[in-house]
Amino acid sequence: MQLNDIFIYALKELKGFDKKNIEIAIMLSKNDVVETVEEFIDFVNFNIEERQFPQIEKPFDTRVIRKAVDKARMNEGQIMHYVSIATGGYPQKLLQSQSQIGTLSALSYMGNIKNLDRKTIMITGSSSITNNAKLASKYFGKLFAASGYNILTSFAVGCEQNSVLGCIEASGISTFFLPHSIEYLSAREKEIIQGELESGHSTLISACDLPKANDDSVKDTYRYITAIADCIIVPQLSSNDHVMRLIRIFLANNKPVYFIQYKTSGAAEYDCFNILTPLGVKCISSDTALKQIEDTIGEAGIDL
Repeated sequence: MQLNDIFIYALKELKGFDKKNIEIAIMLSKNDVVETVEEFIDFVNFNIEERQFPQIEKPFDTRVIRKAVDKARMNEGQIMHYVSIATGGYPQKLLQSQSQIGTLSALSYMGNIKNLDRKTIMITGSSSITNNAKLASKYFGKLFAASGYNILTSFAVGCEQNSVLGCIEASGISTFFLPHSIEYLSAREKEIIQGELESGHSTLISACDLPKANDDSVKDTYRYITAIADCIIVPQLSSNDHVMRLIRIFLANNKPVYFIQYKTSGAAEYDCFNILTPLGVKCISSDTALKQIEDTIGEAGIDL
């Protein structure tokens, strides 16, 4: 037996149940029958008394647990799922990349986590971008999404958000992997993500519950992005951009990074070209980009 999503969501509402304790509760539930609210109440409080959750000092009032379950049921359509090696259902691409990314954190997610098993492309770069790079990011998001690729993003402003807008235009598949909680986003950003989740095309994933990203959560997110994405496309990048760190990680792991020459009104992002090509980043034409990337990482895997 394993706790169903309603009860897992209810645990999240109870003070003291962080990701570690939720994982423990899921493992403990395999030895118990937890199908009704009454059984859930007994399960939680019995294990608190047995000191399975040592930081929780005393059992919860029954009314508090019932209230948490009621809230979970009211929000059933927006439940954040939890998955770890212990719970099962962990994305195969991450399991296969353990040697590359090290310890696997428990992930919280909404939507279809199986999107991660598709061929995945990340379009990233500067947060402050020219109109040319904005158009390029949106164009490539639309191009690769229309071909069935999963468009991965940490939803940073600039290149990444514009690539998602292109993906949406193509009714494509997208994955948002955030280094912070969704509450940190603006109302407009939440609306975009919620719309994608409701479309059934998207996944929202976080390995961190922080209200705002910090250096450690960004590093952790980059580890996972390196495992998930099969390549990176960079429409624009400045020399002091933090995305340089991600690009260097990709190159160190022998994963392809591309600067695709894309012109509008006779302009091109030469700063990006001059920064990236000395690092070994491949510069390719927008006319042949789809074919070259298909040849390098394979087709999207539409039938997965």
